[in-house]
Amino acid sequence: MLVLLERKSRPEETEINTMSEEQLIEKLADKEHASWSRWMEYLFSRCEKQPDGRYVISESDFFHWYDELKTPYNSLSEKVKESDRKEVAHILPIIKQYVSDLIGEDEHGGIKDEPISAFRNTMRNTFRAELRKKAGLK
Repeated sequence: MLVLLERKSRPEETEINTMSEEQLIEKLADKEHASWSRWMEYLFSRCEKQPDGRYVISESDFFHWYDELKTPYNSLSEKVKESDRKEVAHILPIIKQYVSDLIGEDEHGGIKDEPISAFRNTMRNTFRAELRKKAGLK
């Protein structure tokens, strides 16, 4: 189970809430869908609409993108890598916020101890519960 921690919205509150894996997946899936939608808009703009309503991609575009999908990331051109980086940039704020909430920061930008201690305790308790469960104990 993935455990992420969130602080309450008011900074003076130090109570920590856990976020479920399902909630994280939903937030990231929303961004993934937006990324896919941008790609589809671009793809359709490159197609030629046929009289019967079908959209046809050019042979050159087909082979260009087919070659890209078979190419490992580290072998892509810088232009294609930059396009991929821009897509990742859409989800980075979610990740940064979760990490910030997880570790917490004091008024000077330093790391607060309370969230880290709470995280350690949560992980320790989760681990212990898993061990008890595997051992058939309550």
